[in-house]
Amino acid sequence: MTALYRKYRPQGFDEVVGQEAVVRTLQNAIEHDQVRQAYLFAGPRGTGKTSMARILAKALNCAGTPGPSSEPDKTCPVCLAIANGTSLDVVEMDAASQRGIDDVREIRERVVLQPVEGRFKIYILDEAHQLTDAAWQALLKLIEEPPPHLVFVFCTTELQKVLATVRSRCQTFVFQRPRLPDVVTLLRRVAEGEGIQAQESALSLIARSARGSFRDAVSTLDQLAAATNNSIDAQSVLQLVGAVDEESLPVTEEVKERLREQANQLPEPTVLRLIDLLAVAVDDIRQGADPRLPLELALVKVTRPHADLSRESLAHRVELLEEEQRPGGVVVDDRVAEA
Repeated sequence: MTALYRKYRPQGFDEVVGQEAVVRTLQNAIEHDQVRQAYLFAGPRGTGKTSMARILAKALNCAGTPGPSSEPDKTCPVCLAIANGTSLDVVEMDAASQRGIDDVREIRERVVLQPVEGRFKIYILDEAHQLTDAAWQALLKLIEEPPPHLVFVFCTTELQKVLATVRSRCQTFVFQRPRLPDVVTLLRRVAEGEGIQAQESALSLIARSARGSFRDAVSTLDQLAAATNNSIDAQSVLQLVGAVDEESLPVTEEVKERLREQANQLPEPTVLRLIDLLAVAVDDIRQGADPRLPLELALVKVTRPHADLSRESLAHRVELLEEEQRPGGVVVDDRVAEA
């Protein structure tokens, strides 16, 4: 994590962008005294899972409020200690390196101690899916019957690798990849705060290259600022990330005509089905899937409908057969052409 991202990561629920559903649910739980003692934050890297865990810790332990609050003041000694990673009551562990049963035994020995300065003792385990099965089994007892002052927050990029018995005992939140405007909003805030001159088109290119990761976007901005003396234009972004500027490729009449010919080869049912499949792929990608796999599956399904046995595919094939029956129509592969 770069120092610049650490400086500008959200410090309270009001600063979080792109995860409105998660924020709303957590705030409601705090306001109605329904806080769970084990949470599972899942989603792609760089989407704010650990930052949200720290904000939850502030909301539970803020010294500036009479009790847990959905609006921690962010300025009291407890909130500042959590933000700086020096709180004695909020323990962060990297399960990629602290993944064994001995590490879990150490947790079990410490959780019986009462909080030092806050109301709760909060353990944040990053990359939790990397814990060994033995470590999870050792944690299960604590998750099932935790002392009243203990809260676990498990953060993971691979939800499917977390044991089902653990998932069933946690309240799970799936973090979505942020929308492009959300990433641009953060980049603009960082640029203004650091005195970086950046074109709007440059910020959009940086956001696009980050592929839904706030952390990667800010890291790229930081790198570009150092390379350009705080003056970033679109061309400097293209040189660094190797992206193609869509506006720098003029479309000639010849290219337009070729695109028209290609578009006319696809009948309307196929186009609509492709849009449906791509919409599903985009949703899968935002849910944290590998970005290539959903897209490749969508393209395979649209080009080889006979290999797709889903209800939507069968309906599509029936529609093509109906097209075939009209005068002058003939099916070629999954396309309808004029005889």
